[in-house]
Amino acid sequence: MQSESGVGDRGRGPRRERMGPRHPWDRAPWESLVHPLLGSCPEQMMGSKSRMQGKDASEQETKGKSTVGIDVCEGWLDVHVLRAEHAFRVPNNHQGHRTLKRRLARYDLGLIVIEATGKARMLAVFADSLGNAARPPAPELIEELQELVQGRVSAVEEQTALANQLKSAQTAFLRHQLERRLRRVAEDIKAIEAELLRRVKADEALARRYAILLSIPSFGPVVAITLLARLPELGSCDDKQIAALSGLVPWPDDSGPHEGPRHIRGGRHAVRSVLYLAALSAARCNRDMKAFFRRLTAGGKQSKLALIAVARKLVILANALITADRLWLTEPPKYA
Repeated sequence: MQSESGVGDRGRGPRRERMGPRHPWDRAPWESLVHPLLGSCPEQMMGSKSRMQGKDASEQETKGKSTVGIDVCEGWLDVHVLRAEHAFRVPNNHQGHRTLKRRLARYDLGLIVIEATGKARMLAVFADSLGNAARPPAPELIEELQELVQGRVSAVEEQTALANQLKSAQTAFLRHQLERRLRRVAEDIKAIEAELLRRVKADEALARRYAILLSIPSFGPVVAITLLARLPELGSCDDKQIAALSGLVPWPDDSGPHEGPRHIRGGRHAVRSVLYLAALSAARCNRDMKAFFRRLTAGGKQSKLALIAVARKLVILANALITADRLWLTEPPKYA
């Protein structure tokens, strides 16, 4: 980190060779960081609390969430706080970073954007336009999705029944009829899936949630759309609540001094089913979930119980990402 002495504004004053980044804003030009303060997934989560706590009324300069743009150069940090229209500059060194944290502590921060653009206020306006959370979809849209998802489930069940019947059919005429019906059902399923996708992409809130869910390894289009329709509470519940709604919470089976094994029950069967299928895939293909699954089975847990734990972890992850309105990342996000 370059010291304050010997550094002028952009393009002025002697420059020294930098020793490598020590802070999130000490970055190469045009590398940006969008900072949502609402947290992330369980493995990457940072709990958020209002920076307004413990402050006097004189220090609470604005009402509501403030957004901040920070323009980075080698020697300085230009800062603009939107709503308060408060702009200031601090040195890009350790003392300047401490000053920046102290001056921002008086605001109830919602979002911070950092980039080497030369326009701190532009970044603050951009951050303000992003908002802090995904807008929930309209209830009537959810009802339409639920009806279409159920229609797809019925078609898939019919397809399975016809395929099983075809395996045992001996009469050529019947086999021909079954094959024709199978082709028709496959076309119906494809049409329903296309209509589901069209409706999701036509709504901004649903499209954003769909993109977030698809970003999670082991979540495909069927899992994502099923969760959109069957679990619209995603993003509005805590971890225990969303796991209970999904039917993935182990409940005790105790009576007096007897302590029985825990069992999952209740919740939404359709949600639990698609999450279990996603867990099967995640235990093989998702690096983090694969390690989690192996750790559980190595500790003596049965494979099926370990898969239920993976499914529970997946829905908690999806809930956290939608709450934070961000895509899944291979590495935890870096915060200012």
